[in-house]
Amino acid sequence: MVLILEIATIVGLFDYVTGFELDFFAFYLVPVILAVWFVGRGFGIFVSVLCVVVSIAGDVIAGAR
Repeated sequence: MVLILEIATIVGLFDYVTGFELDFFAFYLVPVILAVWFVGRGFGIFVSVLCVVVSIAGDVIAGAR
């Protein structure tokens, strides 16, 4: 579970560093798929919501309106 959260964090960092001009939404699927496959549906939903929050927060911090 920790590895899945770390992957989501790394994708979020790359999303933030590249700015809001590039879309990283496809890369956020990797931790979600891993979470559902290896842990379960509930954790998959948690990771998907976490990825959405990280994606939006990274875009806002990078300067998107």
